[in-house]
Amino acid sequence: MRVAEERRHILRDAPHRHGASVGLLLAKPPVLTPDEERWAEALATQRIHGESGPAFIAERIGALALEGDEAGVARWKEIAQRFDQLGRGTLQ
Repeated sequence: MRVAEERRHILRDAPHRHGASVGLLLAKPPVLTPDEERWAEALATQRIHGESGPAFIAERIGALALEGDEAGVARWKEIAQRFDQLGRGTLQ
């Protein structure tokens, strides 16, 4: 699933999982820098997948590589770096 599809999936399912209204979710999303987005994605991966996070990230990178999605691979490699930093407790 490409990044845009993942976002649509998250936005579609979030109200059901978290009890939020769709209007609030879609009204005015916060503006994040690309760096902030990667940190948020690393934190979400850590929260959702915990110790299985590295395996999940490796699967995403592999699937995107097979699809030829170089931008997706680069994005998930950036997420992987931040995920690793979160696990070590080092932020740079």
